[in-house]
Formats: sequence, structure tokens, C-alpha cells
Amino acid sequence: MKILAFTDHHADKLALAKVREKAKDVDLIICGGDISNFGDGLKDNLEAIDHLGKPVLLTHGNHEEHL
Repeated sequence: MKILAFTDHHADKLALAKVREKAKDVDLIICGGDISNFGDGLKDNLEAIDHLGKPVLLTHGNHEEHL
């Protein structure tokens, strides 16, 4: 089983593109949070992660706890 783990990309589109590329060859994705910048970009990033077509374990980071 291949696992991709990432955290702290803070709505960076280039970082998300790298995650998308690496996700092609994995069985499970783990996200440790901080996918937004204090909520900015959260919805778009959650949708992008959902569209990776892989099982995802995700927890919020301190940039999402204020929502």
C-alpha cells in the first residue's frame, strides 16, 4: 500500500498540483491540515482533494480551526 501524506500547503495552487501528480500512484492520502489560509480557499481545496479519486484521511490544521 502506498500512502501520500501532506500538510501545510495553505491554498497554494502549485503545491496542490504537486499533490495531484503524486496522488496518481497511491492508495491512500493523508492530509494533516492547513490547506487554507485562515479559511481562504478552503472550499476549493476540499473539492480538489475530493476529486483526486482516492480515499482521504483529513484533519483540520490551525488555519482551519477558526471556521
